[in-house]
Amino acid sequence: MQVSPRPANPALSSNPELLIAETSGWLAENWLRIAIAVGIAAAIVLVLLTVQKLAQRLCREGEALVGWRTIAGRLAARTKFWFLVILAAKIVDNYAAAPLWLDRTITFLFTVGMTVQAAIWARELVLGVVEHRAGDAQHGNGALTSAMSIIRALVTFLIFAIALVLILGNLGVNVAGLVAG
Repeated sequence: MQVSPRPANPALSSNPELLIAETSGWLAENWLRIAIAVGIAAAIVLVLLTVQKLAQRLCREGEALVGWRTIAGRLAARTKFWFLVILAAKIVDNYAAAPLWLDRTITFLFTVGMTVQAAIWARELVLGVVEHRAGDAQHGNGALTSAMSIIRALVTFLIFAIALVLILGNLGVNVAGLVAG
C-alpha cells in the first residue's frame, strides 16, 4: 500500500519564492481591478467617516442627563477607524480577485474586528442605558458614582469575555469547555 503525499495547501505556499511569484503574477494580472478596489474602499471609508462625524455632531455629549442621542453619539464615537478599513476591505475583497490566502486573511481580520467592534458598541450601549436609568442622581451621590465604576468594570469584563469566546469559536477553536465552565 502506497501512501500518497499530502497535497500542498493551496492557500499559502511554504516556499517564499513561489509565494512572491504568485503574488507578483496576481498584481500584474489584476492591477486595474486592484486599483479600482482600493479606490472604492477609500471612498467607502471616507463615507463612513463622514457619517460617523455627522452622528457625533448631532449627538453631542454635553447634556447633564444621558439621553438616547448621547448614547448614539457615543456609539458613533467608539467606532474605530481600523474597523472601517477592515469593513471596506471585506466589501471590495471579491472584486479584486484576491488570492485565497489574502481572502482568508481579510476574512480572519474581519471576523476578529467585527467581534471586537460589536463588543465595544455593546459596552457603550449597556453603560449608556445604565447611566440613563441612573439619571440625575449619579452626579451628586458618591456611592452611586462608585457603584457606576464597579458596574463599568464588570460590564467591560463580561462583554469582552463573551467577545473572546465568540472570536475563538468563529476561528474554529472548540469552546465547549469555556462555555460550560
